[in-house]
Amino acid sequence: MMGTKNRRLFGFAAVLGILALIVAACGGDDDPTATPRRATTAPPPATATTAPDQATQVPPTTLPTRTPVLPTATPAGDQPKYGGVLRIGQWIATGNVGTKIFVADPFKGGAFGSSANLKLFNRLMQRNPYDNQNLTGDLAASWEVTNDGSVYTLKLVQGAEWHDAQPIVAGDVVYTFGLLFDPPEGRISISGRGFRGIIKDVQAIDDLTVRFTLNRPSASFLLSLSQWTQFIYPSHLPLQVVDEGGIGSGPFRLKSVTIDVKTELVRNDNYFKKDPQGRALPFLDGQELFSIADPGSVFANFRTGEIKFLNVHQTPTIESQQELLAREIPGIQFDEFVQGHFGVSFVNKPPFDDPRVREAISLWLDRKEMVDVGYNGVGSFYDAGLIPQELGGRWGLPPAEIMSVPGYRYVDADGNLIDSLEKLAAKRDEMVKDPADRIRAMELLEEAGIRPGDIKVEVITSGFEGIRGGPVFITQMASLFGAIWTIAPEPNSGILQQKKREGNFTVIFDAFTGYSLDDPSWATVRGRWTSVNPDTLGMGFDTSEIDALYNAQEAELDPIKRRDLIWDLQRAMLRNTMGIVSNDAVGVGGAWPEVRDVPNALAAQGNTFDLERVWLDN
Repeated sequence: MMGTKNRRLFGFAAVLGILALIVAACGGDDDPTATPRRATTAPPPATATTAPDQATQVPPTTLPTRTPVLPTATPAGDQPKYGGVLRIGQWIATGNVGTKIFVADPFKGGAFGSSANLKLFNRLMQRNPYDNQNLTGDLAASWEVTNDGSVYTLKLVQGAEWHDAQPIVAGDVVYTFGLLFDPPEGRISISGRGFRGIIKDVQAIDDLTVRFTLNRPSASFLLSLSQWTQFIYPSHLPLQVVDEGGIGSGPFRLKSVTIDVKTELVRNDNYFKKDPQGRALPFLDGQELFSIADPGSVFANFRTGEIKFLNVHQTPTIESQQELLAREIPGIQFDEFVQGHFGVSFVNKPPFDDPRVREAISLWLDRKEMVDVGYNGVGSFYDAGLIPQELGGRWGLPPAEIMSVPGYRYVDADGNLIDSLEKLAAKRDEMVKDPADRIRAMELLEEAGIRPGDIKVEVITSGFEGIRGGPVFITQMASLFGAIWTIAPEPNSGILQQKKREGNFTVIFDAFTGYSLDDPSWATVRGRWTSVNPDTLGMGFDTSEIDALYNAQEAELDPIKRRDLIWDLQRAMLRNTMGIVSNDAVGVGGAWPEVRDVPNALAAQGNTFDLERVWLDN
C-alpha cells in the first residue's frame, strides 16, 4: 500500500473519470469535414511482399521516467492455478446493457458494457500490462513502418479464432475500420472520429497481413490501436448477432446477461494466447460482473469479500479507505490509474480576452489548496497538460522545471522554493504558495484596469465538480476579484459545451479530459488544446503555436526528439492561458490477496479489464 505522504500526490475522480474517458476517446477531428476513404480489401498482387519497401521494425519506445509501483508479480515458485470464478463489482449509474452495444462505439452501452467487451474482444495492439512501458501486440504478432512513417504493416497472429471457431483474418481488420469510417444507419462511431484525417486507406495484403496507409506520418498511430475502444470484430457475422452474442476473440465468452444485475463470462478454451512460460490462457474458469447502483453497496460488498475485485474505472472512491481496508484485509492490493486533469477555461470575451487577467488567475490559483480541500487532500498539483513524471507519466515536464513556473511555485516555512520531489515529500505539510506570485497577480489586474468588484461571474461546471473543485475555485477567485463568483452546475458535458458555444458562460471549471492513453495525440492535447476541435478549452483564442508544436511532435518518430518537442508543447500550453490546469485525478482499484497477477492500470486503462493472466490462489 502507498504511504500517506505518497498518496497525497494523487487525486481521485470516480464518477467524472468515466465521463472524462469518453471525452478522451472522442478526441478531435483533424478536419471535421473530411471523410476518409472507405477501407477496402485488396487481393495480393502476383509479386506482392508482406511488408512495405524500406521498412524497419519498430522497437518498443522506452523513455527514462520514474518507475511506478506496480502490482506484485507472482513470486518465483508460485505457479498459476487453473479454475475459479472471479466476482467483480462495479458501480454503474446508468443501466447495464451488458454486451448489447454498438460494435464501433462501446460507450453506447455504458462503461459497464465496455468493461465486459474488453474480455470478449481483442485489439490490434496493447500496452504491456505488466511493465507499464512497452507497446506489444494483441492480435498483431509483428509490425513494420516505412522510414517516412506513413505506412504501417501489421502481421496478425496465426491460428487465432473467433468464438465460433472461424479464423481471424486481415479482412476482419479492414471490415472493422470500414465500420469506424462509415457506420451503418442508426449507429455512431466515436472512436472512428479520432482517425479521421489520419488514415488514408486500409488494405488486406493477404489473410494475415494488413496495411495502413496514412495521410501523414504519425508517431502515435500504433499506440492509438491499443485504445480500449479499438476492438476488432468478425466480418462474417451481422452486427446484431455480434451485439447480442458477444462473439469476439477474447479470453472469455459470454454466458448470460441479466440487465442491471450481472454479466456472466466463461473461459474461451480456444484462446490463442499463452503466458510468458507457454501456459494456455486464461487461467480463470469465468468472471461474474455485478452491476450495483449504490456506490456504498459496492464498497461494502468488496469489504466483506462478496466481490473480490474492483477495477479503477467503475468503482466508488476507495482511495480514502485504503488504510481501513489494509487493516481489515491483510495483503490487499491497490492499483492506480491517472484518469485526467481538471482546471478552468475561458471564452475569448471581455475581460478574459485580456491575457493579463488570465495570467493573474493562474498566478493566484492555489493548486495545493484545490487538492487539499476539493479533493480530500490527495492529488497532483504539478500538471502542465500531460501526466506528471511523479505519477509515472512518460512525457511530463521535469518536476524541477514545472515547480519553478510562476503560479506553480510553493515555498517552505523558511521561504525556500520547493523545487524537487524530495523537498515536496519532506515539506508538503508546511509549504505555502509563493507570495511573489500573489503580488504579481494583483499588479496584473491593476495594469488591466480591473478593480475589486468589477468581475462577477457565474462559473459553469459539471454537476460533480460543482461540489468538489468548483467551490474552491470560486472562493479563491472571490479573494482575488473582491466579488462572489457563483456556480452553475451542468451534469451533461455535451450541454455544457453547447452552452459555452452559445456564449452564455465565459468561465468553465471542469475536467479538461481523461487519459485514455499517455500521449499528447490521444490523451489531452489534440482534442482540447488545438484548433482541430470546435470545443477546445478556450473558445476563440489563438492556438497557432500549440497547433504547430502538436503537429511537429506527432510527425517526429525519434522518441527523444519527440520528447523534446512535447516538452516545448507543454511550455506553450502553460503560456497560452486559455486553459489553466489545477490538478490531476487518479482512480483507485482493489483486489483481494488471493487474486493474483493483477495487471497495472497505470500502463493503460484497458489492461484492467480482460484479466487474461489473473488467477485465484485459493
